[in-house]
Amino acid sequence: MSASPLPRGKAEEEQHQMKRVFFGATVVAAAAMVAACSGGGSGAGARDASAKLIRTAAALEKKLGAPGEKAQMPSADDPDVRAFDGEANRALTELGTPAMPVAGSDSFDRLCGPATNITAAYVSAGLGGANANGLPVEDQAKAAKMNENATRYMAQMMTPLLYLGHCTAVHMPIIDKEFEGRDLSGKAAAVAQVRNGAYGQFTGLVQLAASGDIQPEQRKRVMDVLVRDTGSFATAFSRAQRQELGATIDQAAQASPEFKAQAGRIRADIANAPCRKLCSA
Repeated sequence: MSASPLPRGKAEEEQHQMKRVFFGATVVAAAAMVAACSGGGSGAGARDASAKLIRTAAALEKKLGAPGEKAQMPSADDPDVRAFDGEANRALTELGTPAMPVAGSDSFDRLCGPATNITAAYVSAGLGGANANGLPVEDQAKAAKMNENATRYMAQMMTPLLYLGHCTAVHMPIIDKEFEGRDLSGKAAAVAQVRNGAYGQFTGLVQLAASGDIQPEQRKRVMDVLVRDTGSFATAFSRAQRQELGATIDQAAQASPEFKAQAGRIRADIANAPCRKLCSA
């Protein structure tokens, strides 16, 4: 792996590609994961622990509207934006611990779904309500608008993006355990949605960490999530996906000294993650 930085033109192209991958694969795949894992509510204790998170997410979802519905998003100082950011930041520390337990597929849609909707609303602002059922990632003009929105609203989007990644990661080992002993024949599509959704979110975070479009403090926050959550994410990855990540990690390490410093640990966590049902089914 070369230690030299990417050439300027190559680096800029990687940044544009990062946005396409991140806001296409990440948001769309996350929505598919929520649908695949939807399993109703969890126990009362989990609801109590996460009640404020869910309440503030619902208020922000209502303000943002459906994906593409509104052309302008609220500022980072908006009370509903700040309220959800505060709860999501708390969940970045507590979600998946006894303070805020998760319950596999029973809690995935309830706890991760709102952040998917919030992120999709930011990135699709001004695209029109016809896009409410899916982001038009294959339309070049609309993809350019989503890239513009990503830059414009990154301050508002960063915490929901990181929370969504952490929420997905902490659920993967539990959902994987739920699948143990089950006959998954006939459910290959649902399993693939979960696996590919996790993979899309993880690769997006890797590319975001290496992007020149974010501030140093934002990069540190992305790296903190990656360092902590790579092993949990990788529980869902197939062996082929684990191999494919090598090139993505190489590119990120060349583009970002901060990522390069953690690349060995990230590689090891991917390699050492168990390969059970989500990985192999």
